[in-house]
Amino acid sequence: MKQRLLKKTTLLLAFIGMLTMQLSAQADLIYDFNGATFEGWTSQSGTGAFVSTFENNPNGELDITWTPGGNTKNIVMYSPVASRPINSGLKFVQIRISNTSSQIERFRLRGRDTAVNMNSWFNAINAEPIITNASGEFSIYNFEITNTDWASVTDIDNWQILFRNSSNAHVISDNGEIEIDYIKLSASCFLSDVSDLAVIEASPTQLDLSWTDSSCFDEVLIVANETSGVTSMPSGDGTAYTANATFGTTGTDSGLDSGEYAVFKGTGNTVSVTGLTTDTQYHFTVFTRQGMSWSSGVIGNGTPTAPVAIPFEDYAGAEEADGTTTGVIEPSANGNNSVTGWFFQDLDFSFSDTEQATGDYSIKFDSDDAATATPYNAFLGSPSAAAGSHVVVFGQQEVNLKVFIVSNPPSQFRTSIIRNNATPMDGGVSQENINWDLSGIAASDYNTWVTLKQIVTFPDSNIDPLQDFADARLQIRIDEANLTPAVQCVMFFDDIKFTPTITTAQTGNWEDTTTWVGSVVPTATSPAVIAHTVSVNSDVECSSMLINNTPTTLVSINAGNSLTINGDVTTSNDIYLLSNSNLFSSLIVKGTINGRIVYQRFVGSEANRDLISVPVTGLTFGNFSTAGANSQLFENPANP
Repeated sequence: MKQRLLKKTTLLLAFIGMLTMQLSAQADLIYDFNGATFEGWTSQSGTGAFVSTFENNPNGELDITWTPGGNTKNIVMYSPVASRPINSGLKFVQIRISNTSSQIERFRLRGRDTAVNMNSWFNAINAEPIITNASGEFSIYNFEITNTDWASVTDIDNWQILFRNSSNAHVISDNGEIEIDYIKLSASCFLSDVSDLAVIEASPTQLDLSWTDSSCFDEVLIVANETSGVTSMPSGDGTAYTANATFGTTGTDSGLDSGEYAVFKGTGNTVSVTGLTTDTQYHFTVFTRQGMSWSSGVIGNGTPTAPVAIPFEDYAGAEEADGTTTGVIEPSANGNNSVTGWFFQDLDFSFSDTEQATGDYSIKFDSDDAATATPYNAFLGSPSAAAGSHVVVFGQQEVNLKVFIVSNPPSQFRTSIIRNNATPMDGGVSQENINWDLSGIAASDYNTWVTLKQIVTFPDSNIDPLQDFADARLQIRIDEANLTPAVQCVMFFDDIKFTPTITTAQTGNWEDTTTWVGSVVPTATSPAVIAHTVSVNSDVECSSMLINNTPTTLVSINAGNSLTINGDVTTSNDIYLLSNSNLFSSLIVKGTINGRIVYQRFVGSEANRDLISVPVTGLTFGNFSTAGANSQLFENPANP
């Protein structure tokens, strides 16, 4: 395709019908190679540091090659004579190339003018990085010329493009090549897609999306589909589309293909998409718009999943027998396989099929009466490297771990999630520790599996979870100081589970999405953390509950409604059960209660109006009615 000069025009239509066309002085330069000509571009022939060869590719690109190990240090493209001088207002550059050389790492655009810098070449775009592509793979790069020499004159006499190594002295010695699909220069920036799109599971019903905005756009539109890839292609100025982060919201499918909804529209770079179905894959395409033009879009997908208890052996392939003891992996003096499974730094840890909560194995600890000077450690992976452990947790989590105590447990032990990068970022820490207190487990609970549970926030606020915990190691540690000296301790570990909590964002009704962080209302499988005052106005559930210790934090269950907690509840303040003359409320706790529950029974203001019975076993109604706060109650003398 020949060089095209695209004139920017403005049409002014007068009321009387007069039409005037005004052409701007700055015409876009577009070199859209078609495999037939070089469109005026030339290479350096002969010998020297700038030698390369141009060829036409029948697929429609300009191919640039060189002699590997020759003298070539810079691949130079000399600009077409017809483009000189070039208007300095053309400061935005876009190229689409395929670079298969691992030694070509930088892009440079140079200019030269008799009025600038004594007519010497200057770098208008200086050594911007480019990547190595696979064969047939292309990348689009956008650059802006901010160089003051380029802008100091109206027209630049001469210009050229270079590709080179980061070291100017490096001789290109590999067999790669550069394919140029197009080169564009404009006075306006070029629309491009977002980059670094990430789709992260945040809860069983929520996915968090983040991305890096392009340098030139008006807004971002994200379209989601629950069943297959997005097929919609937006058009126009964007006003036809309405977005809501709750998937499937009425009206957000306007202008889109069937089954697709807009979940984001704006200029930010993050969104939490809620209202999703657990264990269902969702497909997203992120479009950018500039004026009436839309990018082709960047695709991502994710699946919100329900947390499950994970047998330790499922983290890595470490269930094989050692050939000595059937069904048991015995650690050697150097630990067992530190690449594919658990590494037992101390011989007191082993895999065992004697007791297991789930799967085929649990981890056994047996101190054998032997005192050591170092802690007892079991690592998922080696002490310095992960083994594909899948430990990717961040944010506030409810952590569950099962223990089976046979005899003389330590007063406490520790589990840790340790990132691979040993150097803390921004002053943060390199691992997150979870301390488990066993002092409260009675001997009557030995020889049975006990579930330990606590709520932990991952990671430290100074650590980027996606970079630093994406392939972390799991550690179990027992310190000698927490063991009874010269007494054998035997216990087992299994089933660790991380479940994202759902925390209140503000005071409100349980059923309202605005009450909760991320607009996600707890379900039967969700641990709920209460940091505000919450009213229950229907029959609701959660898997566990923690009520923080603040003066305005409490849960009230209104008459006629119920709260079911499928696990434990810990409250520093109160849960109130309210009633009226016709209805009562219910609290159903399937685990244990740690804290105070307040039952408020409705009583009429007139004597003899309501007949109630004492709600506490072992007390008479007389005990109840004589309490100071209950002085308005009427007691039947015949049945005190």
